[in-house]
Amino acid sequence: MRPKLNIVIPAFEYAFGVKRMLKILSENSNAEFEIIISDDSNSNDVWETVSWFIKETDLSIRYVKTFVKTGAVDNWNYLLDISSAEYVWLMHHDDFILNDDSFSLLLESLSHDNSSDVFISNCLTFDVITKSTRPEVPRFIKKAILQSYPEYLFKRNFIGPPSCLIFKRNINFKYDSNLLLLVDVDFFYRVIKAFPNITFLDITVVSSENLKGQITSLIKNSRKDLEKTELRYLVDSKKILLLNFFLRKNLTSILFRAFEICLWSNIKFITKAKSLFKMKNDYNFYD
Repeated sequence: MRPKLNIVIPAFEYAFGVKRMLKILSENSNAEFEIIISDDSNSNDVWETVSWFIKETDLSIRYVKTFVKTGAVDNWNYLLDISSAEYVWLMHHDDFILNDDSFSLLLESLSHDNSSDVFISNCLTFDVITKSTRPEVPRFIKKAILQSYPEYLFKRNFIGPPSCLIFKRNINFKYDSNLLLLVDVDFFYRVIKAFPNITFLDITVVSSENLKGQITSLIKNSRKDLEKTELRYLVDSKKILLLNFFLRKNLTSILFRAFEICLWSNIKFITKAKSLFKMKNDYNFYD
């Protein structure tokens, strides 16, 4: 029987993160979803973790070991290619969902909502160094921006990592391997422009920040230059001409930037007390 959902996990030398996610999923195991793991690691640590769950739980798991290393984004696209369920959920190995009843509600939503092509979860960012959380952007703000000015995603990613997006398998889009910093928002933008009927889910993905080895941590010092280069690439190759505004330095763009900083500072202040997640000492979410 074809599963309703494929949860696809690109893994690279982080067995703990894979174990954490599989443990959460094992408490919600049913025939509605199948997990596919593409392991790009040099070691066997991820396989040893996965093999235990295959033997000891009822999870439906497909494991693929990739021997030709082509990069993280190609690994994501490979998983999209081999998925076969009606919906696909690309879950990074360093992200995870909160372990509550919301996952069951997710499967119920996918089963009953045939009108939506795209589902977006809540996102809570956890800084592994400071042990602090960055509050969730209010849903009404997300909806308003995505409906009126989705190009703004390229300036400020208010959705989160790819782990926050679930979409129908027949949306045959791929992540652009020419991008690094903006690879996720470019994919979000193309999907949302083509399929604007979006459902927001009451499920929370916890996104890890400043974790050792993360791409965003490795490019921290060159972030601004890389952003400009990639914005120029998107303007030239994909003709997203509205992005020219983010590349200009004039009075209008300066005033817009000042307004934006003020707006988001207030949003963070207002929503700080409404954080959906608090790290507790007895939660072994991080190794």
